[in-house]
Amino acid sequence: MGSGDEQLGLFSNLPSPITYDILSRLPSKSIFGCKSVCKSFLKVVSEPEFLLLYQSRSPFQLLINTTSSTTPGVDNSFNLVKIEDEPNHHRLHYLPETKMKFPKVGPDHSFTTMIGSINGLVCLVEIHFNTVHIWNPTTREYITIEIPKVKKGYPNVTSYGFGLSSTKGQFHVIMIFQEIETDNSVMNTSTRIIKSKCHVYTLGTGSWRSIGHASFLYNCREKGIFLNGNIHWLIHDQEGSESISCLDLETELFKPFPSPKFSKQNLATLNTYGGYLCVCDNTCDFNIIMWTMKEYGVKNSWTREAVISKYPIDLIGCYYEVVHVVKVFKDGEILLIWRDDWFLSYHLEKKTLISFDARDLIGENLEGLPPCVEPMDYVSTILSLRSFQKEIVKVI
Repeated sequence: MGSGDEQLGLFSNLPSPITYDILSRLPSKSIFGCKSVCKSFLKVVSEPEFLLLYQSRSPFQLLINTTSSTTPGVDNSFNLVKIEDEPNHHRLHYLPETKMKFPKVGPDHSFTTMIGSINGLVCLVEIHFNTVHIWNPTTREYITIEIPKVKKGYPNVTSYGFGLSSTKGQFHVIMIFQEIETDNSVMNTSTRIIKSKCHVYTLGTGSWRSIGHASFLYNCREKGIFLNGNIHWLIHDQEGSESISCLDLETELFKPFPSPKFSKQNLATLNTYGGYLCVCDNTCDFNIIMWTMKEYGVKNSWTREAVISKYPIDLIGCYYEVVHVVKVFKDGEILLIWRDDWFLSYHLEKKTLISFDARDLIGENLEGLPPCVEPMDYVSTILSLRSFQKEIVKVI
């Protein structure tokens, strides 16, 4: 056997596009092995062009976060689920060998939720401790980010978003903090916002910066949804009417955004649906209504994509829980998660609906308790977090 550089031989004489094409077909473990062979291999697999090609060839999977938020000391576990999606044939394959535990920084009563997944990087937040992590599940690297000091605790609200600017290609974590005052002297408790600040953390800078007052945000209870270079939040005003707000990552300005016509105090969630912005509304006694925005930013393009009857399923006590879109398959079937422990599968054309316990897919039984299940689209990347300057990188 020759040296690593000698082993590179053939590749060094090939045009870069061909070298990238060959190496990008390798599994991630083999790529990591290439990094250790020699400096020449390390350089090839670290090139931006190669990273983009490798990511484009990585299949979409589900990253599933499970925890029991009611059980102190139980850590979050993460698993990858392989998606098989062909017309009239699709399956989810649980991959138990991918199970990972993410280290908890906060106290036992804190738990970790996923804010967003973009180009293989996942943004996590420890609730009740307000710590942000940027994590690459493929390389097992993560960065811990302390948030700006704010007045924590009820009735104050903190919401997050994770996005990627289209021109500079920078990853941004958004934190919106609202200090809220309640007045219990009136018949119906009233609230008013004393302070509403938005902070941005750009990965690689090592610091937060304020971009001012988010004046129109009221009780932003949902995580932000990243789409078309913007982050969107489902919000409601002090009268309980639902609407959508939007942060443009290029201008860093908030702007109102057209939404479907809502009734007051509904159970709605903001999602993406096959590249469209989507709202799932579970207010109705009998149906789940799914709205999609067919033309981005155009109010009149909001369309009722599906009206799903609740009657075929028997989930006692869950009728008025939130519903999220998980995956839209090529044959028209939609996978949703009801509350945080039941999957629903609805076929758009056949109008059929089935349900199954989340534990049937992931095999999790957290000390006999139903797990809180949080699925999110994920595509693998071998981008090292060490490429971001001014960040302290740790490995699980």
